[in-house]
Amino acid sequence: MGRSEVAETWGSPLSGSVRWACALGGSALLVVGTVAVFVSENGVGAAAVTAAGSVLLLVAVLADRITALEAGGVKVQLEATKKLGEAEIAERAGDPELAAQLRGDALALISGNAERAERFSLTRQAPPGWRRTAELERQMRDWSRAAQAVPPSRSALEQVFDRGGEADRAMALAMMTGRPAAASHRVAMEAVETPASAFEQYHGLAVARVIAVQDPGSEETHRLADAIRRALESGRFGAADSDRVMLAKRVLDLTPWT
Repeated sequence: MGRSEVAETWGSPLSGSVRWACALGGSALLVVGTVAVFVSENGVGAAAVTAAGSVLLLVAVLADRITALEAGGVKVQLEATKKLGEAEIAERAGDPELAAQLRGDALALISGNAERAERFSLTRQAPPGWRRTAELERQMRDWSRAAQAVPPSRSALEQVFDRGGEADRAMALAMMTGRPAAASHRVAMEAVETPASAFEQYHGLAVARVIAVQDPGSEETHRLADAIRRALESGRFGAADSDRVMLAKRVLDLTPWT
């Protein structure tokens, strides 16, 4: 089943399940945003949540009539929603490879925007200190939550990581922690053994911990643990009391010798 066949099967309207999800998510965001307007000091954030809820409800109702819309400064590219629907159709038609590709395309539209990656890169260039670390971790949490809201496939995140930019690699690692089923042994290994920075190495260890929790006994997990053990013994995680050393030890505790 090729892309053109999926598109033909899709037609103009979004599938009922995608519309239902948009309607449910939009309603929930509207409720949360409305409450936040009254109880939160972050008026801008509350307004953004409310606007996002309005957008999703409009997607559910008007998806067959529009291709993109903007509400309260929140822009939604419906092409991403369409690709998720096409992936759903491909999965049902017995073509998981195409489904994974389409989900990867949707992921790039949803989370791979240049503005967010540029913000990450600018933050990385700021002087070292707790403020920079706190902002970087906040951005990683945002990406992790995005993966929980729109679950990406492992292959899609591996493609993002392989693009090679520091922001791309960080995004992939953050999303793997948010979506444990998409965590990749290969990506964790590369981030631990050949990291772009100590920050990336730490988050590679975070992905390794996710893998060790859900798949402690596999051969791939033990190869990953062996690499972490060698790096720990050679001092590649910094001082004995560093966060990376502590996290590496937790991973090893989860993957005992066989």
